[in-house]
Amino acid sequence: MATDLWIWRRQTVKMPQQSFEVSLPHKRPQNGYPTTQVLRIEGILLESAQKFDLLLKNGYTGQVYFRFDPLFNRRFIPRRNNRTDVINQQGDLPFTSGKPFSLDLESDGTIITIRMHMRGEEIYEFVAHDNLKQVTSFECNGDILVHDARRETPLIPLPYLRPLQGFTPPETIKVVGSAYDGPKKRFEVNLRTAEGEYLFSFLVDFARNQVVRDSTKGKVWQIQEVDGGFPFQLGKFFTIDIIADGKLLKMRVDGQPFCEFLPREGDDMNNVSILEVTGEVCLNSVTFFPEEKLKLPYETQIDGGFTPDKRLRIVGTPKFGRGSFEVRFIIDEKNVLLDYQPYFETYKHYVARWVMQEGIWRMLESDGGFPFEQGRQFELDFRAKDKLIEVYVDGRRHCEFVPKDEVSKVTKVSILPADSMQLNTVVVGDVDIEAMKTADRTVQKEGTT
Repeated sequence: MATDLWIWRRQTVKMPQQSFEVSLPHKRPQNGYPTTQVLRIEGILLESAQKFDLLLKNGYTGQVYFRFDPLFNRRFIPRRNNRTDVINQQGDLPFTSGKPFSLDLESDGTIITIRMHMRGEEIYEFVAHDNLKQVTSFECNGDILVHDARRETPLIPLPYLRPLQGFTPPETIKVVGSAYDGPKKRFEVNLRTAEGEYLFSFLVDFARNQVVRDSTKGKVWQIQEVDGGFPFQLGKFFTIDIIADGKLLKMRVDGQPFCEFLPREGDDMNNVSILEVTGEVCLNSVTFFPEEKLKLPYETQIDGGFTPDKRLRIVGTPKFGRGSFEVRFIIDEKNVLLDYQPYFETYKHYVARWVMQEGIWRMLESDGGFPFEQGRQFELDFRAKDKLIEVYVDGRRHCEFVPKDEVSKVTKVSILPADSMQLNTVVVGDVDIEAMKTADRTVQKEGTT
């Protein structure tokens, strides 16, 4: 079970108009194309089709960053990424007039590579020369009908745990995802204390068609609130806003007011220390308003060492003009088990892995690619195994590190230097313990009527 929590799955995210069949030209916002995602277009070529253009562009400046332009009367596929580039030609035309087609553009998360697949076969790989983060829209023009356009994005592993320092006005939490048809048919969004009390639980139960709001006192569930209808559907995307408004918590679903919750007598929302999202849900994003920031250098204690099945998650954004940032797994003043340090140098980007033994630093490794970009948010995951540490960036395995010392000797983790990044989240957790807590809690709630 622990492994499943750390494999990032993919799920189709429909574009703003979820399904359509329209004549071209057709435009849909793409909101940048810099990380791991797939843009898929499905349609039918009209008879005697002579034109089919697909552009990734900036809708404000008009600059085209990628162009796919099959010329039907010439039987090859030109593509370019700048107007000044020489057109690259490759492959026979894989389309047939009057027949359906599907076309995938895949960004592999390393900033510049896009792969094109048609009919399940890769026909070529395209290397972009521009920063695709500037892409805001894709545009189709030509003699085709578009049936569907969608993109795929990575999911956030569950259970999702986010440390909080209270939840008070004017703070808002926005959760975006979709529920799937699992055995229990439910998911939860919870606000918990460090002692394990639930000050607020938002349980979406498809088996009963109810949204249950509740809290605990002495680890015992209180009176359930279930009014307000049931605005959720399996497989359909939702947005949940939890708003701290005066003494109330106000909930909005898909932008519409849904319900209110008055914290129970004696409960203080200043004591909220953990946001938890768990259950049978595909979680796409969790956003806080106003945006929460942690100060650098940041340090957190690791009780009992960084032992197998423990994990560390860091969410942040490297700042422009800064040379590097570091994540140090510290044993003591003279010994560092691992110093993970991405370098943003002018002519070369690399991630160094350092160790310090008896006060002496040594760089051991720097392979594994460079999955970071200044100004772009990352999710960096470290997971302890028996004799190594696995590192994931944005859900993709980046590297593994074999320490020179025991991982159980780690006493703290430090993130530095000051002003090197905007640090949003640092979570240290035990996968198995949290999974058991979730399971125990679910069973307990099933017995509540």
